Amino acid sequence: MNQTVERLQAKYAARFLMTAAAVVGAAFSTRLIWLGKTGDYLLPAIAIASGCVCGCWIGVRDLHRRWIQLRQFRFMQDGPYDRREYVPPHDAARHLGDSDGPNMWA
Repeated sequence: MNQTVERLQAKYAARFLMTAAAVVGAAFSTRLIWLGKTGDYLLPAIAIASGCVCGCWIGVRDLHRRWIQLRQFRFMQDGPYDRREYVPPHDAARHLGDSDGPNMWA
């Protein structure tokens, strides 16, 4: 596998774990606030809950962006039909618009 894809997958896994921890923290602190079990620590519990909710929001957005990047890399590696297409070198130069080719002004 490509080193870039491996790095993206590793970062995706790390972000997933951090987002999951933020979800658990937000759920736990919100549940404590809802049940009234915070005692004298209501304001710190609200701060922790709001921080975890913000962390969840940022984490989910980042996970979505990284998932799209991984999907694009997979599409670039596999091609649109799940197999690589061979293009002869002279055709590749023509498609790129070689200076003396028929696609010079395209």
